[in-house]
Amino acid sequence: GLWTGDVVLHHDRHVGQAELTAHVIGTVDGVRGRVIGTADARWTIDLQARIPVRTKSVKTVWADFGDERNPHLHPFRSDPWTVEAVGEEPVLYLNTGFEGLEALLKSNRTADHAAREAIAAQIASDVWTALFNAAVYAVQSEDGHPEWPGGWQEATLRRLLPDIFPDLSPDDALTEIATRRQTGDGGGDLQTRLLHAVAKQARLPRNLGGFIRTLHRTDQEDE
Repeated sequence: GLWTGDVVLHHDRHVGQAELTAHVIGTVDGVRGRVIGTADARWTIDLQARIPVRTKSVKTVWADFGDERNPHLHPFRSDPWTVEAVGEEPVLYLNTGFEGLEALLKSNRTADHAAREAIAAQIASDVWTALFNAAVYAVQSEDGHPEWPGGWQEATLRRLLPDIFPDLSPDDALTEIATRRQTGDGGGDLQTRLLHAVAKQARLPRNLGGFIRTLHRTDQEDE
């Protein structure tokens, strides 16, 4: 009832992360190659993290925003990416029609590393912002007390609220954002706090700083 195995990944064949799933193949009634079992969940292998962390990921889809097969993306055809934060699974769409984006994010060139990390951090920051704003509107109140929404919305709130309201407990922070949403008070302050929180989650200061330092070195070499 137990199967174990090894999977060898070559670092230079992947960018950032790889996704692993499992299928059990066997012979059934004399027919070889039948699928007799599959894994319920997929695993994300982070090739950059130094410490293994169990985390949830956002589904990523490459698509041409201007293609006739993607009418729901036509309003964003000039954008490099967009986030669909609805339903049970949020989706990050990356625009293959945006010149240079796919080549940069899939590049293995050392010279592109700083730019790739800076763009990836900006994408992550936009994703966190979209998820948070959608999650806030998923909070419902029961007898005047806000309830955690469950699913990815709750996971997003629990991840960001400690950085948005570091002096409040998670439950008190949930009450705070629910109150602000109902009264419309402090929207600007909340967005300022949110920018700080998502930048921290996306490691934006470090990655953007690395990109700026690389540009500075390039300018000096050109001189």
